[in-house]
Amino acid sequence: MHTGHSFVTFLNKTRIESACHYLLTSNLSIKDIAYSCGFDSISHFNRTFKRLKDKSPSRFRKIKPQESSSPTYCSL
Repeated sequence: MHTGHSFVTFLNKTRIESACHYLLTSNLSIKDIAYSCGFDSISHFNRTFKRLKDKSPSRFRKIKPQESSSPTYCSL
């Protein structure tokens, strides 16, 4: 199946989607979430997250919705 995206783009979107889940459902630090989602650099994680979500990971966590299980909130 061809998605129209490069492998790296697909991988980053998948990793950020996973990070969204952890940000909404855990108390792990952003650093721990970044590493657990496969990012080797916190700055790369923050840049990628902000580019895809239009907000920083910490801002994303602060404004989480009442219902943290909402699948559309994390969707890229």
